Amino acid sequence: DARMASWQSADYLAGVIEGFYGPPWSREERRELFQWMAAWGLNTYLYAPKDDLWHRAQWRELYPEAAGESMRTLIGDSQGHGLRFIYALGPGLDIRYSSAEDFGCIEARFRQLRGWGCRDFALLFDDIPDELDAEDLRRWGSLAAAQCQMANATFGWLREGQPGARLLF
Repeated sequence: DARMASWQSADYLAGVIEGFYGPPWSREERRELFQWMAAWGLNTYLYAPKDDLWHRAQWRELYPEAAGESMRTLIGDSQGHGLRFIYALGPGLDIRYSSAEDFGCIEARFRQLRGWGCRDFALLFDDIPDELDAEDLRRWGSLAAAQCQMANATFGWLREGQPGARLLF
C-alpha cells in the first residue's frame, strides 16, 4: 500500500523519544524497546532523558570516558536494530545565544557524538526560562529569534561536516 511505503521511507521519522524526567532507561530496557520498535516497523529513537547530566544540566561538558562508552554502546544497539539514532541536547537552561563559546560547546558535543557513530541531532529548548539576558535581548530582540539563530547556525555547521545530517528543533 502506498501509504505504508511512504511511512516506512527513510525520510519519514516514526519512533520513540526518551525525553522524560527521572532515571534514564537501562541498557536492557532500551534493547527490549529497540526489538519492539523494529518489529513494529518504527525507524527512529531520539535520546533526550532529562536526568542525563550531559543532556541538560552539564551540556557544556563532553561526556567523560565511562559515560561515553555507554553512549557508544547505546548508539550501536540502536543502529543494530535498524533505527536512526538522534541525540538531543538541551542547552536552554543557561545558554547565552550570542556566545561563540556556547556555540562551540554545542559543536564539540556533536563532534564527540559523531565520533561514536551518531549522524542526526536535535536541539531542545523546552522547560526553560522564557526571558533572555540583556545582551541576548539587545542582539536578537526575542527568544524565538535567538533560538532560530542557534538552530540555523547549528544546522549549517552539521551540514558542512555531513551533508545528509538531520537537525530536529
